[in-house]
Amino acid sequence: MKRLLTAFMAACLFLTAGCGAGTAPSAAEDVPAPSAAASSMDETASSRAADAASQAAGAPEGSGSADAGATIEIDDSQAPTASWETQTFTSGPFTFELPAGWKEYGDMGSYTAMFFTDASVDIASQPSNVVVEIMPTEPQEGVDYADPAVQDSFFEYIEADYLPPRSPENVAYSIWNGAAGTAYVVSFDRNADDGRTARQTVYFLMGLRFPVIVYATDFGEGMTPPVDDIARRVAATFRIDENFSLPQA
Repeated sequence: MKRLLTAFMAACLFLTAGCGAGTAPSAAEDVPAPSAAASSMDETASSRAADAASQAAGAPEGSGSADAGATIEIDDSQAPTASWETQTFTSGPFTFELPAGWKEYGDMGSYTAMFFTDASVDIASQPSNVVVEIMPTEPQEGVDYADPAVQDSFFEYIEADYLPPRSPENVAYSIWNGAAGTAYVVSFDRNADDGRTARQTVYFLMGLRFPVIVYATDFGEGMTPPVDDIARRVAATFRIDENFSLPQA
């Protein structure tokens, strides 16, 4: 059960470490320190959702399955129309839109995660940012991500075991249908190590050929366009070259 949703745990630790500050979380957290938003390579967002659903359905009473106790909102809105100049970012077979003034900081990312922020800001200030993580594994097939049982189980396990260790506030769960794939969305406010309050929103893009997670971390410094609008634009415009396939082992 503890192997479920390790990518989300990594996202939480990413925030604990300063949202891309390049510092690892304290060893006291008792979990592996991720690089940027990197997560376990042997897990996928898709398989974790299905695993959570199947295990929750058959879990005995008192086994640790949580009742999320929160409404899962259904959001049918489209991604905000880009009122800013955009660029098409390409990494191998993957493309998506970003603001023209944003850039990737490779040393803030990892093998699976790409870190982006406004090129005009001082990266040492730990600015608001967007991270795009692409898992190099094929997702589990045959999962109905519109199934309320799958959705409920996914969010129940997040609430039970995988929210940040320092109690987050204003936690919200939603399903967003304006992304390239059905997006399971978790948002919350929490305090970062430097005393600032950040709003983090995590978009799990389900049902694509590869599991994709988009993280928006907003420190409230008034970045324009808002980082959550950028994250939604990334999620809505994310494309995978249809001719690409993983190398066979």
